[in-house]
Amino acid sequence: MTFSQMKYLVQHVDTHTRSESYTCDICGHSCSCREKITLHIRGHTNNPYDDIQQHECPLCDKAFCHASGLSRHLLSHTGKTYDCVYCNKKFSDRSTLKRHAIKHSNTEEID
Repeated sequence: MTFSQMKYLVQHVDTHTRSESYTCDICGHSCSCREKITLHIRGHTNNPYDDIQQHECPLCDKAFCHASGLSRHLLSHTGKTYDCVYCNKKFSDRSTLKRHAIKHSNTEEID
């Protein structure tokens, strides 16, 4: 397993040394990081937590906790793709392609 940044390696190692475990009340998924379980819970659609606003796609049945997630998703309906030059995977937005391309290189950022 490789990590694009040292902080991700440190976070990963930390998951093996923590004795605490956090569990999602909705699906039972568990992890050792409270911040990650919070993000996981917020990722559920039709969430029973009233304080989490849902941003629904007007073109399909997907919903998102953050408006930015909906904005990124809406790009998938345009048909425009950004192709990885290393493995030919296709992405609907450039930022996701850039994050993906890091897996193919030893640098922390791709131009």
